Amino acid sequence: MTDRAAGRGVYRQLLASAAWRRFTLTAGFQRLSVAMAPLALVLAGHGSVGSFRVGALMASAYTFADGIASPWSGRLMDRVELRRGVSVQLGAAAVVLAALAGLTAARAPALVLIVLSGLAGAAPAGVMGGLQAYLQRIVPDDLRERAFALDATLLELEWMFAPALVAITGFLGAPVLAIVLMALAASGALGGARLLRPQQPSGHIAGAGGAWRSPRALPVYFLSAVMGYVEGTINIALAPLMPAVGARPATAGLLIALLSLASAAGGFAYAAFSGHLPGDTDQRANVTLLALGLCAILIAVAPSLIFLTLAVAACGIWFAPLNAMRTLILGKLLPASQLSEGFSTLSAAMQMGYGASGIATGAVLGIWGAHGCFIIAAAITVASPLGAWLHHHSKGSQDARPSEPPESHQ
Repeated sequence: MTDRAAGRGVYRQLLASAAWRRFTLTAGFQRLSVAMAPLALVLAGHGSVGSFRVGALMASAYTFADGIASPWSGRLMDRVELRRGVSVQLGAAAVVLAALAGLTAARAPALVLIVLSGLAGAAPAGVMGGLQAYLQRIVPDDLRERAFALDATLLELEWMFAPALVAITGFLGAPVLAIVLMALAASGALGGARLLRPQQPSGHIAGAGGAWRSPRALPVYFLSAVMGYVEGTINIALAPLMPAVGARPATAGLLIALLSLASAAGGFAYAAFSGHLPGDTDQRANVTLLALGLCAILIAVAPSLIFLTLAVAACGIWFAPLNAMRTLILGKLLPASQLSEGFSTLSAAMQMGYGASGIATGAVLGIWGAHGCFIIAAAITVASPLGAWLHHHSKGSQDARPSEPPESHQ
């Protein structure tokens, strides 16, 4: 059987699974709500209060509250029946978003909108991790890697579609409708969650330290933060880079859409051929992260818009496969009683990396310009897998070194 035929066979098996279809429906609605949030809250804040600054603070409150609450919320999800936990958090998210939409339309004070945006981010913080734990449980071992790859691909498509949906509400002159759509998407996810099979918590509760600080999982979280940093840099620093290649800053929006499209293509390819790639998943993840860093260098040195477009597409190819690999690696490292917490922490790490890139970009732009932002992101991304390889090689050498016999005393 060819690699392509094997890939099609995996897709057919997943599509034939009712459990996978229900998971995809639930996760799709939930992630659509989350993917709409950054742009939707910026536009809604401006439309309500007349200030993009307030909108930016609303979006930041949503993102940071989600990231901070994710490990705790995911750990709570591991302690209850999974479908119930997902449903409760999605229901809370739908209610908070509906309230936020109403208060935004009523032009409530900025502080109220910012606080409520934070609650909207925190309410469903454990859902994405819980759903990934659910996918881990319903998919057989031989399909798991490709199932995660396909899920990462669908994630990229949702992140490409969501800003366009928000933009339509802006063109209609009613940006608050974007928050209404977020609430409806959360409600759709809640309906999908009620179709999931019940999943009782693991009878064994792992160590009290928690998955968020597991020594074995920390390198995976770090990988996720590095991914978030470089992706955030591309999304934030691309517009300031446009004049250097003779293009308008607004052109960055098209290139960011291309980034998601290329990532989806990379995810489909990885899902089709992952079963026949050499090396273990850790090795592949390090090589893929290194490739992403090298492509980020191409963005930094791009002399023209055409070259920059190709460099952005080259970066995009690696994101969905990396998402799939980091999820698969973490799923193997953690016990069943910590999966929701671990996957939630993984998502939080990426968000924190994304947030750090925004802070760094704001500081670096005034010193070295947009080129400097991409050079720093590329250096971090290239150094991370090289450092991991050196650490692993050094540790392997120490483990292989024979112990010396004790000295004899005369």
